[in-house]
Amino acid sequence: YQRRVHGIQQKKMVSGKIFSLGLLLLSYSALCASNLDTLTKMAKSSPSGVIILSEETFDQFLTSKRPNPYTMVVLFSIASNCEICPQVEESFASVSESYRSYLTKNSKEAATIFFAIIHFQQATYQLFNRYSIRTAPIVMISHQQMDKIKLPSMDTWYVSPNALPDGDKILEYVNKRTQLKVVLEKNPIAELFKAMVPILLLIALLLLVIKARAIIMEPISWFVLAVLVFLICCGGVVHNILHLSLIHI
Repeated sequence: YQRRVHGIQQKKMVSGKIFSLGLLLLSYSALCASNLDTLTKMAKSSPSGVIILSEETFDQFLTSKRPNPYTMVVLFSIASNCEICPQVEESFASVSESYRSYLTKNSKEAATIFFAIIHFQQATYQLFNRYSIRTAPIVMISHQQMDKIKLPSMDTWYVSPNALPDGDKILEYVNKRTQLKVVLEKNPIAELFKAMVPILLLIALLLLVIKARAIIMEPISWFVLAVLVFLICCGGVVHNILHLSLIHI
């Protein structure tokens, strides 16, 4: 009789554990679906698909204790007083648009990828300090939940100080990590405008030379030009251009 009672108790314990495990799995699925739905809505509300993260949403979507059913490409940038950040953010947005278009056209691709930016400012100071981020911009790719105090070194790109990345370079970096073959989509009107600008400047320069030929031929003009070039070089302008560095936080 005691053995039967013991056996029944064991069965109840096993059933209870299975039930608890089932509840945990259901809760996990619900939380993952909730994050995925939230990210999808945030991405759709952005013209380029880039999500602006706060410290709270960063922790929610990237450092949770459960595996993430999505990949996030995050740009750590600076909200103000950064000359190079707007250029990098513009290139980052063009990559985001290209990925969104590619994944929409190729719905069979088993990839859920989001692009996001988090800016260094007073509200996010603690997060940047937690990860010991001292320079920006930085591009990071997270395939699963992250450590709360360390960036994934294999998937973190500290943007080169000597060659700011354009959209093609950022796209190449992301493609290698996602193993997709996304092509950067460019605005044909904007590309035509970029091609025409050098030609228009050259024409304007030739017209200026023709009209100011008499002044250009004067020795004093060349002397003034030489002095200006010397002062610019001594002032460190050329050095700063050649040694463009990351912004230190």
